[in-house]
Amino acid sequence: MKNTTIITYLFLLIFLILIIIFISFLYVQKEDMKKAQFITVTNKEISIKLNLDNIEIYYWDTNEANIYIFEYSKGKINISDEYSGYNKILEDKLYIQTLLKYINLFYIDKKEKIVLKRTKLNYMQSSEPPIITVIGYKEGKEVFKEVTEIGAEEYDIEFNPKFLEFYEFLDNLVEDNKENSLKNRSYLLTL
Repeated sequence: MKNTTIITYLFLLIFLILIIIFISFLYVQKEDMKKAQFITVTNKEISIKLNLDNIEIYYWDTNEANIYIFEYSKGKINISDEYSGYNKILEDKLYIQTLLKYINLFYIDKKEKIVLKRTKLNYMQSSEPPIITVIGYKEGKEVFKEVTEIGAEEYDIEFNPKFLEFYEFLDNLVEDNKENSLKNRSYLLTL
């Protein structure tokens, strides 16, 4: 009788352990599914919220005295420049979603401010700051146009760190070895 009771208790203990393992497995699967759904929804939201046919970004790079043009249209980014004939087409979803994430954040939803603080200086700094111009088009008509100077002669400007990431992202897209310089950047959207 004693052996039967011990065996019954062992069987119940093993059964309870298996139930706990099974419930833990289901919980982990559910969390993984939630993460996958969030990423998918996020990507869909970026595409839907933009609701534009074309986005053009003009980036005046003062270091190279060149204007780079980033044109997003039909799931591609065409990068060209004004002076040297540079031309590159990006179809990598990681770069496209990262670009759209920043456009949505600062220019469509405007969830983040570009400039956090402007303080008038007692002196003037002589400079020619980089400039980013973003233009959105729907059915060939300009929907919005915003120009941002990355600095000013009469002001000390504190920019949103996420905007500075966007600026660095654009700057790195035109580098010849972009594959190496972008893969390890924290601002890239993970898909």
